[in-house]
Amino acid sequence: MNSKSGHIQSAAIVGAGNVGTALAVALRRAGVEVRAVWSRCAANAEALARRVEAVAAADLRSMSERADVCIIAVSDNAIAGVAQRLAQGPATVVHTSGGTSIDVLRRFEHRGVVYPFQTFSKGVNIGFGRVPVMVEAGCADDERRLLDLADRLSAKTMLAGSEQRLALHVAAVLSANFSNHLIALASEYLDSHGIDPTLLHPLLRQTVDKACTMPPLAAQTGPAARHDTATIGRHLEAISGTELADIYQLLTESIIRHHPIKNQKH
Repeated sequence: MNSKSGHIQSAAIVGAGNVGTALAVALRRAGVEVRAVWSRCAANAEALARRVEAVAAADLRSMSERADVCIIAVSDNAIAGVAQRLAQGPATVVHTSGGTSIDVLRRFEHRGVVYPFQTFSKGVNIGFGRVPVMVEAGCADDERRLLDLADRLSAKTMLAGSEQRLALHVAAVLSANFSNHLIALASEYLDSHGIDPTLLHPLLRQTVDKACTMPPLAAQTGPAARHDTATIGRHLEAISGTELADIYQLLTESIIRHHPIKNQKH
């Protein structure tokens, strides 16, 4: 085990879901030894442990005694419970949540947060080197060590306190989770009309490309941005009485508020 002044060379991963899997693989590629993996589903822990040549641990309590850093990569509502079950070991204990304060780990002298700002799904390969990684720590030594670890994982790392991470998490839900849900609803709507939902793909790629290369507000198109009430009315009539109508109306009103009619010279 390294002293707290040295580099982090080993990790124990608590959680074998999407984030835990992505981090374990990225850590191993960065030269960090993944010594143990724990999951409430033993089969998941064993599968990830085989992938990163680690031990599938049966005892959660001992995970904070197995490596330089113990990474809690579980759902937000499970972090506090997991933290309470960990021993007061020598590891720096961190969680990976954007929406959870570092204070949930206050019982540990050495604590922190390593928050990869990305959506992860098993089986989808993501170049971790391009994922922004936010770091927070309970003391200067842990901050330096966790930043060093983050720098080995990604080319874009920064310090972000709990309030900043919460703001980022809200923005992530708005821009990614909600967008994906809208795509799912649109796909179901097209499917119900016998139309291939993959026809949306070129439109979606162009929309994201524009939002990433110009101000999203300036990139907004569509009937609401144009205040085209006739088209909006036809759309609402087509989906009248469905959940889609409520969502369409809410978002239309928001877009109109952000795109007021400008005075035009005649």
